[in-house]
Amino acid sequence: MSAGADVTMADIEALATPAGWAAAYPRLDHAGAAAMPLARRGLRHPDKNVRKWSAALMDHHADEGCIADLVAALRDSSPDVRRHALHSLSCQACKPSPLKVDVVLYLVALAMSDSSIRVRRAAAHMLGNQPPDERAAAALREIAGSAADPKLRFNARWALSHQ
Repeated sequence: MSAGADVTMADIEALATPAGWAAAYPRLDHAGAAAMPLARRGLRHPDKNVRKWSAALMDHHADEGCIADLVAALRDSSPDVRRHALHSLSCQACKPSPLKVDVVLYLVALAMSDSSIRVRRAAAHMLGNQPPDERAAAALREIAGSAADPKLRFNARWALSHQ
């Protein structure tokens, strides 16, 4: 029996409530890669909390099959879903193997123009965790020099120092 054999779509749907999350998230996380097909379905769930926590599950367990779903989640109507999706897509250190995706392309777009300041801040920060890339550095210089939000400017300066 695989580690994921005991998780079902009911566990994903339980992520909609705090009590359900407390019971289901640890089971799903423990199932790891076996839970990724369910988490991918969860990214299309009508409840934004299910989508958010499905994206979060992918942080440590995403594989190549998750990339298209995470990229689609970057356009979700919920800023929390977008923020968790951008983290799961771009945080390569947490995964068994790095995802093969041009994450800088997506992070620059989010850092420059997402409607949520929290998403913009997170994207700017995550650019500092990527390998050196002139596209990232150029966007971070622009943000650091012109963003109205002080936390966004701070994140851009920090990320630029790591680029």
